[in-house]
Amino acid sequence: MRIVVYTVAYNEAKLLPFFLDYYSRIAAKIVIWDNYSSDATCDIAAQFKRVEIEIEKFDSGNEFREDLNRKIKNSCWKKDAADWAIVCDVDEFIYAPDIKEFLARHRDFDVFRPVGYNMVSRQFPASNLRLITEQVTHGIRDDNYSKMALFKPGAVEEMDYSVGAHRARPMGRRGVRVFDARYFDCELKLLHYKNISFDYRRSKNKEYAERVGAVSKKNNWNFHFAYDEQTQQREFDAMLDAAVPVLPEIANDP
Repeated sequence: MRIVVYTVAYNEAKLLPFFLDYYSRIAAKIVIWDNYSSDATCDIAAQFKRVEIEIEKFDSGNEFREDLNRKIKNSCWKKDAADWAIVCDVDEFIYAPDIKEFLARHRDFDVFRPVGYNMVSRQFPASNLRLITEQVTHGIRDDNYSKMALFKPGAVEEMDYSVGAHRARPMGRRGVRVFDARYFDCELKLLHYKNISFDYRRSKNKEYAERVGAVSKKNNWNFHFAYDEQTQQREFDAMLDAAVPVLPEIANDP
């Protein structure tokens, strides 16, 4: 079973080691579309040896461009003859206790829509010597992150992701069979790891806000990145208060 993971990255040096450690357990290859990161993102990826890594570059004029990210996610997987593709951001982790066994058990489906969760913790994970899914185990269900991030490239001609890939309209020659985990007692989840300490959330939003340019402003995209610190703190505290166990609780969290 050949699984290939595709992601878009800009300055992800802090989280990327967790991403690579996690997906290297299941993927034959990880393809990183790097938006000319100014930190160690590409060095970390190039030095990772446990799985094949491919780095592609794209230029957005030093702006955060949702339209370019969407274009990449809608096309990057079409060149590879993978059995399964995972198209996600660096802070998104497809989870099942045994993903390959899950896919074998549901081989009749072409596209999977997992149950989305916003994961949250008071502290950033201490070390990538342990999987992030073992360290940050609490979160809040959020169907906005129930993205169709996992599918069969051989059965799908177009995913037609929306901006942010929160919505998709998969199409194929013979029709596409979609498994929507939201309507089943299902172990397939998409875990969004951005709120893993308030400092990390705030720093990422600040970095994004500084790169929001004319295209995003024209389309009213990404305005939430510029929320003031007090608003972000209130949102983060509310998430902590509402968080429930999502994964087996191996670490003390949140």
